Amino acid sequence: MAKEKFIDPKLENARVYKKALCNVIYSIKPLLFIEYLYGIYRFYFTRGELRLCNRKMKTYSVLTILSFLITVFASIDFPTLVSGTAKSVVVMEEVPVFVVLVQYTTSTITASFLVNSANIGIFNKLAKIDAVLEAESISDYYKRSRMETYGFLFVLVLSHLINIIIELVTAEEITVHALIVLPLYFIQKLEIVAFCKYISMVKRRLALINDHLKVFVQEQEQKKNKTIFSVSKSKPDS
Repeated sequence: MAKEKFIDPKLENARVYKKALCNVIYSIKPLLFIEYLYGIYRFYFTRGELRLCNRKMKTYSVLTILSFLITVFASIDFPTLVSGTAKSVVVMEEVPVFVVLVQYTTSTITASFLVNSANIGIFNKLAKIDAVLEAESISDYYKRSRMETYGFLFVLVLSHLINIIIELVTAEEITVHALIVLPLYFIQKLEIVAFCKYISMVKRRLALINDHLKVFVQEQEQKKNKTIFSVSKSKPDS
């Protein structure tokens, strides 16, 4: 008689968790890829593990920030602004640019340098929840989540293209400065999309937990009804 193969529960749980983590990252990888292009690194995913950003990632983040800062400031006509000869409308148009630039700089530094551990903790917890709830057994669970990510990005790109067309059509004069700041507006919208996607991921897990609770309650009620039926059936006639 062949001996049954012993499976270490700890190793099996680690394997299931690692697979769940890979699937979670798979579902949002398109979004993470675009963030990487802008130098936003929430974590370093390698060999099925989440780690803190390495030196290369942080260096790329700094260089990306500097490139935007240098490019934007180089395209601004500071002598005209300082001398006061610029129109008030032109000055007011520069305010949103500085706001978006500051927002991009702070969000990139925060994501890549300050909250790596927090992001790793969040995604590790999502993977643990999926492992416990056996989310992988649900048909196309992660594929549907990835398609949702593509849907978010499609809406983002489409809306950004529409805004670009409107800007080019309505602008009296198309300047290099106006073209340079367009990627900054894109990343601003991208961070909103990222937030919406993460909220959607949490809602998916809550719905999954709710479904498991419903099944558990139904099973308990069925057991209770069977017990009552058995007791009433075994009770002798008076």
